[in-house]
Amino acid sequence: NLTLNATFQPDFGQVEADPAQLNISPFETHYSEKRPFFIEGQQYFWHPDFIMFNPRRIGTGDLNSRIRAAGKLLGKTANGISIAALYAATDITDEGQAHNFLVNGDHLTHYAFGKFGKEFMDGAHSFNIAQSMVIRPEFPGTSHPIEERDGYTTGADFDLNFKDREYNIHGSFIGSIVDKVGDTRSDMIQPEPPQIYGTGGFFEVQRLGGLVQGGLYGKWETDKLDINDFGYLEAPDEIAAGGWTQYEWIPKPDNSLFRKGDIELSFRDSWFYSGAQGPRGTDGKPIWEYDT
Repeated sequence: NLTLNATFQPDFGQVEADPAQLNISPFETHYSEKRPFFIEGQQYFWHPDFIMFNPRRIGTGDLNSRIRAAGKLLGKTANGISIAALYAATDITDEGQAHNFLVNGDHLTHYAFGKFGKEFMDGAHSFNIAQSMVIRPEFPGTSHPIEERDGYTTGADFDLNFKDREYNIHGSFIGSIVDKVGDTRSDMIQPEPPQIYGTGGFFEVQRLGGLVQGGLYGKWETDKLDINDFGYLEAPDEIAAGGWTQYEWIPKPDNSLFRKGDIELSFRDSWFYSGAQGPRGTDGKPIWEYDT
């Protein structure tokens, strides 16, 4: 029960354009995917707590960027293992050459994503692993730092349900590796290391049945977590914890005035995972800093 879809140099010229947005924040604008090839089956690539799969990274970012070829495999094997895999290759052509498949462009980039999962106990428990990879050539002189690196992201998540799904435990983990390519930026006062590692995760325990419900959760993102080669993360460097409890009131059937009522109490707190400093460009002395 596997389905393979493939495309060669697709043209998405009829796809609805993005609305104009004014972004004066330090964070990247996140646009939704509208190209049919990437929309179909997109839910099979989702991670429950992090945006590992952001297909808007593929074939965008330059007016002359194009997708040379792409393919995806979706389905489930006979022993119940779900498979979602995607590969795409992009390049950047000269102006007016985007539709000429006989001419190779520059900056050939490879995108690959795979997710594999398994359900147990008639769907009560599930476990998934995912891996993304973006490989770029050395391209010195580019104006955008993300074009000077390779990116790898690994993810895993689980969901466990007990007593007819009254109790739920779910969690996830994510790890990123950014491998610098291109120039070494030797002129920087504090150059970044060639490889940067980061992690993140989420864990929650809940009671979802009965009159009294509630849950406790925690989440972390290290200051070096960076999944923006294939995914999307607005800002890392955070630890958060919280919880909630709810009492549900269901009156007797002969009470026609009220059908249902509940009261909920929740709390959340967050901290920086790691302190940081902003160096001055002339002598490297910090001009701002914050603690954890």
